Amino acid sequence: MPVPVSSQAPPSAREQLVWHWFGACTSGDSLILEFHVDGKLVYSSAFPICRLRRSDIGPEPQQRLLTFRFDAAPRRFGTQYRASEPEPIIGTVWEAGQKGTAIVLGVSFATVERVLLNTRHVARPDTPARSEWIRGLELITRPVHRAERTPSNKRLKLTAPGFGRNSVCAATNCGVVSIGAVPASVGARSLSAIR
Repeated sequence: MPVPVSSQAPPSAREQLVWHWFGACTSGDSLILEFHVDGKLVYSSAFPICRLRRSDIGPEPQQRLLTFRFDAAPRRFGTQYRASEPEPIIGTVWEAGQKGTAIVLGVSFATVERVLLNTRHVARPDTPARSEWIRGLELITRPVHRAERTPSNKRLKLTAPGFGRNSVCAATNCGVVSIGAVPASVGARSLSAIR
């Protein structure tokens, strides 16, 4: 499990206002997270964000994760991965830290057998942010405008391969899961490798 940043901060820092996702956020501010493969949207989710004092951010009983799947050849992540045929890749996003100007998201890509990449994305509450660690694999976060807020009964169809029966999901919570711990592919050892 990642250790909450608030428990590590000195007393002065614990009173700092920082950005946080989910939790007790009721301010109405939201971010959209999109993941594209070779220019095609394969995942989209909107989630609430808010500014809180570090001291008010308590540990959640369950780790909040956004997860999605897509098909790609592991070799795309580096020549050390010999498999060249496409196979299901699991993408996982979690809150790795809070700042006064942004939320730090941890991002992991893994197959069933191995972690392919552990990295991070800095999501800003007021401007779009883009990360492309592997050519053609792009993660974007951006503030939600009122006109883009999707009613909860509206559905988003994901057209990328590898989704099967789960190809249609609620646009506001697609792929959001709460589990008791970060999966083995994104475990504490992997988290320590994020830089």
